Amino acid sequence: MRINLEFLETDIFGSQLDSAASTPTGGSYAKLGLNRAKFSGKQIYEKLHSETGAGQAKKWFLVKAANCPGDNALSEELILQYLRKLTDFDDYVILEIFDLLDWQDSGLLAFNEFLMLTALIVAREAGLCVHFLEHYGQRMFDVLADPTTKEIEFSKYARIGFILGVSEYDVVKALKMFDMTASTRLSSEEFLRVSRALLLEFDQQVESVALSDRSRGSTFIRIDANEPEHVRPPRTVSCVGRCVIV
Repeated sequence: MRINLEFLETDIFGSQLDSAASTPTGGSYAKLGLNRAKFSGKQIYEKLHSETGAGQAKKWFLVKAANCPGDNALSEELILQYLRKLTDFDDYVILEIFDLLDWQDSGLLAFNEFLMLTALIVAREAGLCVHFLEHYGQRMFDVLADPTTKEIEFSKYARIGFILGVSEYDVVKALKMFDMTASTRLSSEEFLRVSRALLLEFDQQVESVALSDRSRGSTFIRIDANEPEHVRPPRTVSCVGRCVIV
């Protein structure tokens, strides 16, 4: 997954990030003209969770929501347009993400879900997924869990991989660490425990790639070509144990 950090800077934050903390990155994707962001994913993630940054994000959200039927929420079409600009997701992946977060089946996403989605995408870029889990983990569980059983089935849990780029194979590996299988329905505590183990390794791999980037000039990562297709969702990146520089 490629992320257009410049879009967040200019459209949502209006390039008003803390200049004292800014250090031009020279770009994950700048050399290919895909991202000319002046600020790193970590700086944008921090801004998103500052009082000023969250306020700017909400202001942008409400302007867009004003043209949408409903109570201060974004439609599927508007989320589709938003993620087309922010990521290189195929439309079918975006629609699946929307369905995943539209827990009320209203055809709309409220600001809390919008902010959580944006934070997760930026956290993935910044290697801050564990921090994301600490901040949004319970909310994510509440959105994904069956409202009757208060548990998450594997198929729903694995679909988070479409956002993070973690394959089903790696999700199963994480479950096995806690003597669980793909048939296990996760409670809130189990969800947080497994997710932390999975995302800690993911963040470590992202950091490893970032260190390599400074010496080799690229942060693009891809799945090992030898990995069988049936163990991973299409067009995702597996960073657990098989992260490679392209």
